[in-house]
Amino acid sequence: MIKSLDIKLQLLFLATPFILGLTGLAMDLRIAGSKEYKIMIEALQRSACLPFIVTLCGEKTLRARMFVTFMVAGVIKYPKSSIRQGMLDAQDYEQFPPSVRKRIVAASWLNTVAFGWLIIGSYFL
Repeated sequence: MIKSLDIKLQLLFLATPFILGLTGLAMDLRIAGSKEYKIMIEALQRSACLPFIVTLCGEKTLRARMFVTFMVAGVIKYPKSSIRQGMLDAQDYEQFPPSVRKRIVAASWLNTVAFGWLIIGSYFL
């Protein structure tokens, strides 16, 4: 199906998920390596997910902070489910800084779309 398209469109179809994924990864890297990480950690002090995530991954290296950011993104991305399961405190979610929340959720969606695009695109290639 995709082989009938022009070569430029094929390259665009192939390169787009990598661009989206790298953009999401860069956003997560910026959050994990800046003061936004401390803001994120301080905003989730009452939530049950934070001690579990920090114990599991740690906080000393940038890689560990990236893992914490990924897991917090999953909790923040679906707040109703996370609150129902007891992983996220409702008050923490309401008081979570909107600018950080937007960045975390945007980066998470970029990574999700990129992964889905790669999976679906591999079927068409």
